[in-house]
Amino acid sequence: MPTIIAELVRLALSHGLSDSSLDERVHNAASSAAAAANSDGLPGQIAFLISQIGVGETCKIIGVPMPDSSDMPEISAPRVISECG
Repeated sequence: MPTIIAELVRLALSHGLSDSSLDERVHNAASSAAAAANSDGLPGQIAFLISQIGVGETCKIIGVPMPDSSDMPEISAPRVISECG
């Protein structure tokens, strides 16, 4: 059973799209997500960074040690996924 990503890649290729066809759209979507995270202040920025690069790299960026995971609740950052329509 193909994944939704594999199926959409197949359909995109069948419609003549190439690896560079969506460059601008991807950039715009990432830019919009980053702007929304920045609008949410430090909590939104940290959540965004965690969703993109993980807790360890985020800790390195903000200059703090990695928290002891036994003392921390599960961390999850929302990702915006829209349906094709």
